[in-house]
Amino acid sequence: TWTFGKVTAVAPSAPSDVTAAPGVRSASVSWSAPASDGGAPIGTYVVTATPVAASVPAGVSAPVRTATVTGSPASTSANVTSLVNGVDYTFTVKARNAVVSTYGPSSAPSDPVTVSAVPSGAPSPASSSSPPTGRARRGW
Repeated sequence: TWTFGKVTAVAPSAPSDVTAAPGVRSASVSWSAPASDGGAPIGTYVVTATPVAASVPAGVSAPVRTATVTGSPASTSANVTSLVNGVDYTFTVKARNAVVSTYGPSSAPSDPVTVSAVPSGAPSPASSSSPPTGRARRGW
């Protein structure tokens, strides 16, 4: 707790409603601001991407990643990069206001999302209903 004049500020409460949309080696994460800012505007959020251990293939390194959002007030969305394709991640968010130097508690984790090697909405590879014949057709 910090007191400045007549204003007392404490760490904010946890952000809520964390959702994530997977991208290629990334995820777009959004959340709702904490119910209590602790008496001062939120100045920083830290988003943490945690791999779901059961989804990480043997021999693959999938470290925890973070993204920091700052502003006055800070935005309630972030893009977390350098994730491992094919791995499931959950995301949590914690906040710090402009006065107190400690973060409030982390949010509940998002539902898991699987980071993709193929961009969302990308066309699928061309397919043919007839097998290849080994012959090419030319026209002049």
